[in-house]
Amino acid sequence: MDLQRLYKHLLENGRVECAEARNKPRGLSVKTVRNINQMISSALNCAVEQRLIPANPTKGCVLPKLERKEMKILPPESLGAFFEEARRSGVFELYYIDLATGLRRGELLGLKWSDIDLARGIIHVRRQILRQNGRVVEAPLKTKNSYRNIAIGADTIKVLKSMEQKDGYVFPSPFGGLCPRTVFSICCNGC
Repeated sequence: MDLQRLYKHLLENGRVECAEARNKPRGLSVKTVRNINQMISSALNCAVEQRLIPANPTKGCVLPKLERKEMKILPPESLGAFFEEARRSGVFELYYIDLATGLRRGELLGLKWSDIDLARGIIHVRRQILRQNGRVVEAPLKTKNSYRNIAIGADTIKVLKSMEQKDGYVFPSPFGGLCPRTVFSICCNGC
C-alpha cells in the first residue's frame, strides 16, 4: 500500500520545483513512474534473494497504463508559415538544422563549427548542452552510440554557409555563452 501511495503521489505531485518545470504539470509522467517502479522492484528482488524480506511487495502494485499518443506533425501546407515566423523570430537556421538532421535539442545546441565538415556534408555529434543544478553546461553524450556522424544535404549546407561562422558554438546564446534548451519554447503563432 505504501508503494501504491508513492506512485499516486508521484503521478500527481512528483515534479521537482525548478526553472525548467515552471510551465509543466506538477506530476511525473506514467513512463517515469513505471521506471521508478522497475528500479524499486530490482532492489527488492535483491533483498528477496538475500533473504532480507520474504517477498517483493512491488509484485502486487497496480501501475498506471502507458498511453500511446499519436505523434502530431505539422501539415505540409503550414510549413511555409512556420519557417516564415521562424525567420521573423531569428531562429530559422536553428529549426531548419533541427528538422534536417533530427538532432536532439541538447545535441543541436552543443554543435560547434569544428563539428561540421561542409566540404564532405557531415556533422559530427560530439556533445550536448544541458542544465545541471540550475546552470547551463556542456556535457558528454549519454551513450557510446550517441556519438555519431550525420550526412547533410545541399540545402542544409547552404543554410549553414549563410550563417556567421564564429569560433565556438553554431547556436550560441544571444547573451554570450551557452544557449539554454528553453530556446525551443519559442513558437510561432498558431502552432
